Amino acid sequence: MGGTPLIQAQKDMRSQRTQTFMVVVIAVLFTLALATTIIIAHRNYDELEAILEESVSSELISNCVAAKEIVTRHIELFYAINSEEDIWRNSEECNQVIAELRALKNTSNAAYIYVVKELNGKFYFVFDTDEEVSTKQDDDPDNDMFTEYTLSPVHEQAFAGKNSADLMSVEDEWGSFNTASIPLVENGEVIGIVSIDIKDDYITRAQSTSQAGSFVLTGVMIVSLVALLGLLIMLSSRNVKMHQHLYTLANHDAITGLPNRHFLFTHLAEKQRETSKNHAPFAALFIDLDNFKRVNDTAGHAAGDELLQGIAEFLHLSQREYTGEGIAETLTTRIGGDEFLQLTPKVENEEDATALAQSMLKGFREQEGLKRFIQDHGVGLSIGIALYPLHGTDAVELIKYADIAMYHAKHSGKNNFAIYNATMGDAFEGEELSVR
Repeated sequence: MGGTPLIQAQKDMRSQRTQTFMVVVIAVLFTLALATTIIIAHRNYDELEAILEESVSSELISNCVAAKEIVTRHIELFYAINSEEDIWRNSEECNQVIAELRALKNTSNAAYIYVVKELNGKFYFVFDTDEEVSTKQDDDPDNDMFTEYTLSPVHEQAFAGKNSADLMSVEDEWGSFNTASIPLVENGEVIGIVSIDIKDDYITRAQSTSQAGSFVLTGVMIVSLVALLGLLIMLSSRNVKMHQHLYTLANHDAITGLPNRHFLFTHLAEKQRETSKNHAPFAALFIDLDNFKRVNDTAGHAAGDELLQGIAEFLHLSQREYTGEGIAETLTTRIGGDEFLQLTPKVENEEDATALAQSMLKGFREQEGLKRFIQDHGVGLSIGIALYPLHGTDAVELIKYADIAMYHAKHSGKNNFAIYNATMGDAFEGEELSVR
């Protein structure tokens, strides 16, 4: 009997060693799992940040092009401004240009839109949307237009003739910005640049979130192995939510919730592969709001946002009613300030396209939530349509053709539709299309 306690003690020791070994193995496995999660999280954040930065860069250049179109309409005024006195002398027309640029700024994420020209080796603001800037002469020199400006690298690239966008690259007394700039070219020479600034806070927030997530994961690994499994589940869920949040920021419009330009052109590659396999017909509809600027100018930008949201809801409903399919069958996107694009299945020929457009225009006029905008501000829809495969088999080309047809509808009296044909290209030669 004397050997029994020794045998029991040996058993207890072996059991303790086994338990210790199991705890160490579990701890090591959990630690490896957390380390793997940290690596994957960093990789996911890096990929999403790249997508977000690409989307911001695309949006910046797109808005620069829209601003350039405004300035080009007033190019003679731009040529005429070479001093503060010139601005005061042409203050009424200058104010009109600035008002148009501010309207563009307010329909985008832009903080500032400004136009710069070079005189005698120095650079000066000609137009600026800064609310504190005035075109009236007064005693405060900081409140006047035509102030001298020191170029950043992105502006220097524009003066060298290149479209350029840099993220978190411009820091000055007004803050830190994502900036894009494109040249104003006349007769092959750069005569000035158009530039747009967007606050970089939502990119920095994404980076801060990434760093915070890394710190939390690392801290959990060091502080307590006891709660590793529960914390792993919680933090993995948080990682998924942040992934979804960043994906939404990069691919959806903040006002309407619709997919944006970046999502559209990412989706087009998939659409191209799908249609090349099954040859299923579809229609590209380029939709532009008539008199949208009038709503912003007279009723305010909150009313403009309400109108955009109402249009987004209407486009969903109108396509579902026409095709008899779920919303997922039709891709509806907002690609610009007042421009929408839809890819609609089961539109096989021009008769189908005509029926679809007529149905949309009729439904638009009867939409209760939109009637006050139609009656008070003359809001309408100009719709351009191109068909796959009738007008082409390249999705990007079809969108360009739908854009051309939309311009044809707008120039034919607005609140109208037009189906693309090859003769339309000559009619709008020289027009700068909205889709690039």
